[in-house]
Amino acid sequence: MLKKKAALCISLAFLAGLCACQKNNPDSQEDSRSLIENPAQIETISNSSTEPSVILPDLEAEFDSWQDAYAVYIDYLLKKSSDAEDANTIYCYSLVYLDDDEIPELYFLSCSESIGESVASWSDKHLAILELSNTSATDYIEKKGLIYHHPSKASNSTSTVYELKNGVFTAIASGSYRWDAEQGGENIQVDSQGRPANIYEWESESVSEQEFDQKLNAVYDTERSIRPQNWYPTDEMLSVLETGANLSATHRYELIVQDISWTEAQALCHEKGGYLATVTAPEERQTILELLKEQELTESLFFVGYQVNPERWILADQSEVPAGNLINFWEYQAPDYNFIEPEFEIQECGILKYYPETDKIYLFSAPDELVSTLPEYAGKIGYVCEYDD
Repeated sequence: MLKKKAALCISLAFLAGLCACQKNNPDSQEDSRSLIENPAQIETISNSSTEPSVILPDLEAEFDSWQDAYAVYIDYLLKKSSDAEDANTIYCYSLVYLDDDEIPELYFLSCSESIGESVASWSDKHLAILELSNTSATDYIEKKGLIYHHPSKASNSTSTVYELKNGVFTAIASGSYRWDAEQGGENIQVDSQGRPANIYEWESESVSEQEFDQKLNAVYDTERSIRPQNWYPTDEMLSVLETGANLSATHRYELIVQDISWTEAQALCHEKGGYLATVTAPEERQTILELLKEQELTESLFFVGYQVNPERWILADQSEVPAGNLINFWEYQAPDYNFIEPEFEIQECGILKYYPETDKIYLFSAPDELVSTLPEYAGKIGYVCEYDD
């Protein structure tokens, strides 16, 4: 299921080991605008090319704006996929501020190890790209131009600190950590930082855990490290780049508490001139969350316009679109979610649930007839209507 693909994507991104990245042209660092894993697999061509299959935007071409540059790069990423329709749904993007200017960088996360992750930056009308394995965790320090790409499982992989400076990505330090069964037994343990490791190296020299952390923090302050938070599926990200806002920025939302089914809620929203809300951008999620808190309805569960098998959003005209990957929104991100024993055994439609532990709402798959199936939820059911006006 698509939702489970999203879970797999996040697992690949944050729970597996890193593949080392190399510079595109190590002999000419000042002219290099791209760091890639395998230079032989990346083709650079001019934006003016008439060839039907564009592979990578010309890194020497000039773009009038960062929005144009990132839109071209997103187009390249979609064309690079073997399944553009699937990629359009599952690929997700975040705007982050790496260096100290007011222009954001574009962070890209895929569900494909062959494509991986990347960070794109626009400077002096040029596009710079740092392409990374997505079998890793990626952190950054805002406004300092520093990225830390590191493994999260027992594997002999490199941890690398990159710096974005003057429109160029450069690898400035590296180390590695891994679990060695001969030194620690077959059962993998974690160290004081939660890493599954007992062997550490820094710049190819053996070090202790404490020395590893000291050397890492000398170039990258891990206490200031953060990860991208607001993720957009492709269509939403392109809207942000083109208009400065997500697709539903001008929409209005209404919360109604009523013990009815998802099907009945959908019909009532249509009678009101709206539709069950389709939550496809972080701004929509935040707007609904704020309404829940303002109206003191955080104890209720709210139907939205989501259905499963396959996972999709039901639009105002009854058309359907695949449900994209909105990281930190799906049920498996909820604090008490259990993959083996989901809260709602029957899964037919979507319902929002608030968690005070994280002060967020999450999307769960639930029965259409929730109250009939689980009477204990009587008096706690509602639905969210979305209006385009």
